[in-house]
Amino acid sequence: MSEKKFKIEISKLMLVFFILFGLCIMIWIFIIGIWVGTKISEKSEKIISHEYELTPMEPAYPQKKSLSSFEQIKRKPEENFKKKKKEEKLKYQRKEVAKIAEKIKKSKEIVPPVSFYSIQIGSFSKKEFAKKLKELANNKGYECFIKEAEIKDKKVYRVYIGKYSNRTEAQRHLKEVSKIFKVSKPLLVEFR
Repeated sequence: MSEKKFKIEISKLMLVFFILFGLCIMIWIFIIGIWVGTKISEKSEKIISHEYELTPMEPAYPQKKSLSSFEQIKRKPEENFKKKKKEEKLKYQRKEVAKIAEKIKKSKEIVPPVSFYSIQIGSFSKKEFAKKLKELANNKGYECFIKEAEIKDKKVYRVYIGKYSNRTEAQRHLKEVSKIFKVSKPLLVEFR
């Protein structure tokens, strides 16, 4: 009896399709597993929530002890002492609440800073260049200031002109400033 050997030949393209098909099946098995798992966990949560809590049983025979007059007198000062402690705690808590309320009122009374608009005419990595542009703007009669900013862990010095109360006023001066300082795209920035 001679055994026949079988050869299965698959092209590279078919091999790629088989691998992709296998991956798709594995992904769907994973997704279905998660979906079934969440459904089972929801059911188990419902079952657990329906379990009852154990409550201590009341004794079948109520035990009532009559206290002697000496024990009654002895017990009263302890109760009074506990009541005093509770009252002191309540007073202390009320004082804390009052202090917190005062702080909140004070924080509400603080006036928010006034916002203004300014025109950015330059941004430099070296402070020297920013100072030179600021001096040039001051010599031409403009109110100018420099602000530091960090971009990708590097300090940048930005030069701003003017403090305008509203956006339209700042936009009117935008073209004029771009011509005087030869800035192709000056930025209008709001400060708060």
